[in-house]
Amino acid sequence: MKQKILILITIIALTSCVSTKTYSGYIEKKLETQINSTDIQNESISFDLSQLEVQTNSVETEKIKSFFIPAILYWGWENTIECKINPTIVGKVFKSSFLNCADSLGLFNNLNEQKIEISIEKIPTSFVYTNKGNTMIFIIAYSVSELEAIYPQEQNLVINYKLIKNGQQTKSGKLIATNKDKPIKNIWKSTKKFTWLYIDKFDNNIKILTNEIVDQLLKEI
Repeated sequence: MKQKILILITIIALTSCVSTKTYSGYIEKKLETQINSTDIQNESISFDLSQLEVQTNSVETEKIKSFFIPAILYWGWENTIECKINPTIVGKVFKSSFLNCADSLGLFNNLNEQKIEISIEKIPTSFVYTNKGNTMIFIIAYSVSELEAIYPQEQNLVINYKLIKNGQQTKSGKLIATNKDKPIKNIWKSTKKFTWLYIDKFDNNIKILTNEIVDQLLKEI
């Protein structure tokens, strides 16, 4: 019984205390395709990312809370990390998704020789990873409770647009797509694969928000 408890404690100590550097590595590996992707271009539209927050690294992580309590009959832990993806990387996903959606919905065919200038004011870039739980150790048994989850931050997609014809502005406005992304909990996957699963979900959520922006813009022009 003592050997089983020692093994259990070792597993908990190793899996619940991922460092910010290690966690950043998980995300950076998954983001390589976005970082190295080629920008799609269209002469009828231009994008301005200058209003977005400047971030040097592709991923920035900050440990918000970290503790581990190794008592005799009770073990408790929590490891919470805030993660920020470089807005430029997310902006590239937005640009690519916008052009694909605009093409499929016929946006460019409705411009009547106008051009669009898109300025991204806000875009979802951050989420919080957490791993917390406790172990109650009894004489002949033990009980473990653990939660590993990722929580998206409350960030909407906000863009400003201008319609230009013959060098003159014909219309302008602001469009907002409300972020409806939900937290996810890890059940069976490793921390790395769980994080990769969320990054796929995060990428898809940006595309959903972008499609909503294109739908709104179609109603404006």
